[in-house]
Amino acid sequence: MFTVDDISIRCVERNTFSRGELIYKVGNVKHFHTEPIKKEHRVKIRANIKGNNIENFDAEAVVDEITGSIEKVKCSCADGAKSEELCRHCVAMLLEYIRQRDGSNMVAVRAEGFHKRTDPEVLDILERFALEKRAGYIQPDLTGQVKIVPEIEIAADKTLDVEFRVGIHNLYIVKSVVTFAEEFIKGAKTKFGKTLSYYNTISAYDKDSQNLMRFIAVSESENVKKHRNLQKRSILIRGNLMDAFFNAVGEGQVTVTRGMDTVRLNVREEKPNLLAMVFKTPDGIDVTMDRQRVLCGQNYIYFVGTECIYKVRRTECEHLEEWLEYSSIFGRTGVTIAEQDIPMFVREVLPELRKVCNVQVHSNFDEEQYLGKRVKIRIYLDSPEPDVITCKAFAYEDGSEEGVNIFDRYPPGSNADMQDAAVAATRLYHMFNAFDPEEKCPVLSDSNDKLYALLTEGIPIMQELGQVFISDEIRNIRVNAAPKIHLGISVKGDFLEMAVSGDEMSPEQIGEILARYDRRKKYYRLKNGDFIRLENSQISALTEMGQKLHLSKKEFLTGKVKIPKYRSMYVESGLNELYDLDTHYDDSFRRLVSRVKNAALESAAVPEEMKGVLRPYQEQGFVWMKILKECGFGAVLADEMGLGKTLQVITLLIGCKKNTKENEKKHPSLVICPASLVYNWKSEIERFAPDLNTLMITGNAQEREEKVRQAEEYDVLITSYDLLRRDVEFYEDQLFECEIIDEAQYIKNHNTQVSRSVKMIQAGFRAALTGTPVENRLSELWSIFDYVMPGFLYPYNKFREEIESPIVIDNDEKQLQFLQKMIAPFILRRLKKDVLAFLPEKIEKNMFAKMDGEQWEIYQAHVQRIRMMLNEQSDSEFKKSKIQILSELTKLRQICCDPALLYEKYKEESAKTVMCMELIKNAIEGGHKVLVFSQFTSMLKNLTQHLEQDGIKYYILTGDTPKEHRTALVDMFNDKQNNDVNIFCISLKAGGTGLNLTAADIVIHFDPWWNVAVQNQATDRAHRIGQENVVTVYKLIAKDSIEEKIVELQDKKKELAEQIMESDSISSADFSKEQLLELL
Repeated sequence: MFTVDDISIRCVERNTFSRGELIYKVGNVKHFHTEPIKKEHRVKIRANIKGNNIENFDAEAVVDEITGSIEKVKCSCADGAKSEELCRHCVAMLLEYIRQRDGSNMVAVRAEGFHKRTDPEVLDILERFALEKRAGYIQPDLTGQVKIVPEIEIAADKTLDVEFRVGIHNLYIVKSVVTFAEEFIKGAKTKFGKTLSYYNTISAYDKDSQNLMRFIAVSESENVKKHRNLQKRSILIRGNLMDAFFNAVGEGQVTVTRGMDTVRLNVREEKPNLLAMVFKTPDGIDVTMDRQRVLCGQNYIYFVGTECIYKVRRTECEHLEEWLEYSSIFGRTGVTIAEQDIPMFVREVLPELRKVCNVQVHSNFDEEQYLGKRVKIRIYLDSPEPDVITCKAFAYEDGSEEGVNIFDRYPPGSNADMQDAAVAATRLYHMFNAFDPEEKCPVLSDSNDKLYALLTEGIPIMQELGQVFISDEIRNIRVNAAPKIHLGISVKGDFLEMAVSGDEMSPEQIGEILARYDRRKKYYRLKNGDFIRLENSQISALTEMGQKLHLSKKEFLTGKVKIPKYRSMYVESGLNELYDLDTHYDDSFRRLVSRVKNAALESAAVPEEMKGVLRPYQEQGFVWMKILKECGFGAVLADEMGLGKTLQVITLLIGCKKNTKENEKKHPSLVICPASLVYNWKSEIERFAPDLNTLMITGNAQEREEKVRQAEEYDVLITSYDLLRRDVEFYEDQLFECEIIDEAQYIKNHNTQVSRSVKMIQAGFRAALTGTPVENRLSELWSIFDYVMPGFLYPYNKFREEIESPIVIDNDEKQLQFLQKMIAPFILRRLKKDVLAFLPEKIEKNMFAKMDGEQWEIYQAHVQRIRMMLNEQSDSEFKKSKIQILSELTKLRQICCDPALLYEKYKEESAKTVMCMELIKNAIEGGHKVLVFSQFTSMLKNLTQHLEQDGIKYYILTGDTPKEHRTALVDMFNDKQNNDVNIFCISLKAGGTGLNLTAADIVIHFDPWWNVAVQNQATDRAHRIGQENVVTVYKLIAKDSIEEKIVELQDKKKELAEQIMESDSISSADFSKEQLLELL
């Protein structure tokens, strides 16, 4: 049957299902229709899904009720148009289908709300907890008084049939153990006769009976669940249940039925009071024992005596089990042992009997004379033909030269103690892989593993067993120590060359050992038959390192191995761990390693225009990237959000331009970022590096292609991930000096077209900027490094097999350390708390969003309207209409935020909303809490709709929020234990003052407040005493709009800007028409 799991599995993006579930729950699935097609098990589903604003979407799909597959998925939304994967609207439709198909409204959630119900089983558990605590008050006279007495009948097959009596003074038989167990499980009332009635809880029973009650409940739980065998009066006990039953009884008593008699027996864990007697007879000996029933559990053997049931650990009498069984039947009349078998009885059985019985030996029997004398072992190893080893071993009694083959049957009637011989035979047999029935000896044949183990471990063991004689053929097979290895490492272009040689061996021989090394083997066998030890040797360590680096075994055969240069740091650290390895590094390798090792600490000339701009840690980041670039490597700058990764890259780009030699061909650099950040990059470069000639790749396809053709005329090109995906063919013949990807988590899925596109760009240096290099899976880290340095972390299937799966599934610490060691030189991550000494208390950033499409057209139309209004007014009319003009300016600012604030039918996205949502998501992924301020409550309402759509929880505070609720919201947001809600949307007027919100360390001003003091007051809700983290403030500004121009005026004409926008000084503001026109 088609289920919710079938929907979840088809969702490629992790939040698609949750977003679709939200749409479904609020009742936005409309005009729902189904129809069977062809076969009954396939159903076509159609529905209309209500969108965020006024837009609706048509969705359809076909589901197979037998296989659970989803086919022919379509949706009119943007995501649905891109592929046939499930979008959130299709998810909502399919959830509605399951609800209507099953005729259930249990999971249906409508806009008017719903009430969740506690699962009945959970409710039972809660009620049991409550009843258990109340039981002492409900039935105080019964608490701890009820006892359970088991009555046992032992069957012929040694099983127990157990009934139970329950009571306080009078004991009542339990007529149904299933009903009794059910009453306990549910805490129901139990009745026996007319006088005993109580709530069946554990506290009702005395200490000795509580475990018995639990045992009954557990053993009958299946019958209770299935409501079967209700008339069952007893529990049949055998095997594992035997131990569980007697553990529940503990040191208590049981009633045992023996024929017509009934006796009460105590249960004790001690040696049974058994008497065994040994008498000598003319033909041998007789052994008599007290007759007792023997019961066998998994861990214990139970002896049922006349007064007690004795528990003895099975390990103490395991070998006696069959003897005791036999004796329990025939022990009274005696067990006869013939004369020739007395030595075996005395050596093997009698010592074991003494562990559990009181053994009395009659004076007419001298057991000492039957013990026999210990034998001596001689072992003979021979090699009758190559790679065949035979082992003959004999046992000799003192004074005798006639040995007994220990692998053959021992001669009858021998008094010799052959125990040592038996042990030797067992240990020797496991050293060989065959047995010769004619020679009656073990043989080793065609097994290098067994032969090596015999030579290194087996022979020393044999020498402990007895005297060993080894033939010359075996002595001539030598086991040699591994040769001492000499390595030479040098840099050859983009590769390292590793030359390998060794003492007393040619490079070719060393190469052969390295090439054929198998880490599962402790040795290598040479062609002359000798062995070389490889355990804990330089060869094993060197070869394992080669395997991790995926070096070709064929290369080892030449004695010279090529290694990609980006492995330099791992090679150097790995070889340094082999302390006794003779390694020679040439000067070029030493310089390379030293530069990369000290990259973040090395000093370099910061471009003149950036002196005094960069903080010390940013200078380190610039130098680190510069050195990696010069060494031919890539870089992942993973500083925490808000530490100025953009500024560090701009400094690098300035350096690239300045370092280009006069006659050297200059190539531009390419910056790739989310669409919402393209104009921000342009603005930041213009602000900090105005000499960099920058070109944004925007416009229609033809315009974008033409701009790429002009790339060599510019220093920096900026494009978005989405445009690059469409335009990648335009870049085929273009070389770039640097390729920078911002928000590199956009390529975390290496199978997407975006990820493939950025990796197709030809660039001399690649860098990735991200605050979250790993969000969910290690494959995301692999994808980023596959862009930065292709092949560095191997092909993905190898990475998954050798690194990702061992770390994630097996928690392999060794592989985790290996990965850390590999990537450490090429990834730089600083946290705010780590560089706090370098940071100001507050970091402020202007984020520019470019209005596009319909939003831009509406904005331009409104600007023209205000221009016409101002141009047509006389000075006197202007003075009278200031309030109206300010109202029009406010509308203009609302359009910058979102035209939907003014126009209900506006359908497109707002550029600032897109940017704000990206900032919020990045902040949540980084573990931050965020304050979002806006002076427009309608904007906050629109924003919360986007948060709900993405399944992001939030608080909101406006002028309508009651004072009591305000305090509660603040307390909940500041609670360090509350990590569920990380976003607080606040109206600037309602929450700009008087609140302490130090749990947040990111502040977003969605629409900049023209009075900087008011805006700073809002920021200070987070940036105040009690704040433990650096606060990052983002001001969202619509590019090429009134917002951008007012921000410029805040520096140039601060007094004018404050006069214009301070509501309490409008009447006295001194500004002209011309000054207002400058803002448009």
